Amino acid sequence: MDRIANLTPEQAQHALLNLFDLLPEGWWQDGKPTPYDVKELAGQVPEFTAALESRDDAARGEVARELLRRFAGFDAARPLVDEAIEKSLAPHLVPLPLLILPLLIVLSGVEIKTPSGATLLRIGVPGSGAELVKAFGELASKLPSGAWSWLAHLGGGKA
Repeated sequence: MDRIANLTPEQAQHALLNLFDLLPEGWWQDGKPTPYDVKELAGQVPEFTAALESRDDAARGEVARELLRRFAGFDAARPLVDEAIEKSLAPHLVPLPLLILPLLIVLSGVEIKTPSGATLLRIGVPGSGAELVKAFGELASKLPSGAWSWLAHLGGGKA
């Protein structure tokens, strides 16, 4: 229970989402509820109503901690709560392979041309750190607007 109290609001909310994913389908009489159903049920508890309606991260974190405590009170759910907390404490970084690919592209020298033959983008082995930053920035600017978020999501991280 002390571990729950030590969670930041963000970690507590993340742990609650992890717990929801870990809870077995068979524990629910009418099938596993949706996250919206869970929020609606939590909203029926008077002390949670104001926190759920607010945009205050600390208040929402406290609701998440309280729900984690309540689940941890059940012997069968306690290991799942522990696992959910562990997952929420793990670093959320983009895996190394996703970082290596852009570097390999930069170092290998890539030239992208339009069908008419005009150079759209040229990346090569730069002669200085400033050129490397410029080349990587040029590559990043050519990516679609949601590409970084998508790559981070694939890696289990945050953009």
